[in-house]
Order: sequence, then structure tokens, then C-alpha cells
Amino acid sequence: MELRAFVAEAKKNTYPVSEGVTLPDGARELVYESGIFRYRDRYYGSTSFVGQEIVWQDGVPVWAMNYHGGIYERFRAHIDVPELIAFLKSVLREVPQGRPFRGLESFAQGNFVYHNQAHGPFPHFRGHEMIAWCGEARGPLSSRGSVLYRLVYHGGYVGDRGLG
Repeated sequence: MELRAFVAEAKKNTYPVSEGVTLPDGARELVYESGIFRYRDRYYGSTSFVGQEIVWQDGVPVWAMNYHGGIYERFRAHIDVPELIAFLKSVLREVPQGRPFRGLESFAQGNFVYHNQAHGPFPHFRGHEMIAWCGEARGPLSSRGSVLYRLVYHGGYVGDRGLG
């Protein structure tokens, strides 16, 4: 299996479908292995969080991604947070194999719409994603398009591979 295909497979088989384990320092960790590859996603926090994904090939780190994001505090009392997290997980189950950084460019379902903008190739990339409200107006959700959640990410090859 090629590295990029493994990253897409690992992402589909971790956060969207598993809770992982809680480590002694409070981090959540999800691990996926196949053949010569091992993937680990470790993050801290829940509605605001920071994390890192690393892929090893034959025990050597070859690819990584860092991310930080969360749900805006001013909206948390006005939305169903578990519903938003379930929506995000459904988006991340559709990670594109060609650019397996986060989710699709755009995805809408129920009260939410997701947008992802990635820049750069697999060896050296950055991007951001957001989830906006597209349901009926209520409270501070006075208009469709209110951004409820944001995440920024960056990463690429590590070790002797260079930047591609």
C-alpha cells in the first residue's frame, strides 16, 4: 500500500468510528496499523482541542499533521454539540484519498454545512476547515452561515523525504 492511501484508510478507521483510549496525561489516542505502516492520532481537549497525527513506515516517522480547533464558546449553549460532533465524524469518514488531510471540500447535512480549504501537495500542506449553521435562526444563530467551529492544520513529510 502507498503512504497516501494508508493515511486515508487510517483516518477513516480512527476518529470517525472509535473513541480511542485516554492516556495518563489526559490525551486521547487512536492507533491504526496495516502492513509496514502505523498511524497515531493523539489530541487534547474536546470542544477546543489540539492534536498531532504521525505515520511510521517500518518504525520510522515519515508523515505528520498538526491541528488545532474547536467549537466557538458563544454557540455551545445554542446547538446540540453531540449532533455537531456526529456531523464532523460523518464528514471525516469521507476523507478524500488524493488529499487525505481532513474532509471533502464541502458537505451539508441537517443543520450544518462543512467547508475545507487545503493548500499545497501531500508532502507539504496547510489548510483550514469550518462548520457553519444552516438551520433555522435561534438565539445568536440569527443567520444561516454563522460559523460554529473552525480548525487549522498543517503537515507533510518528515525525516529524509524532504518536502517533495
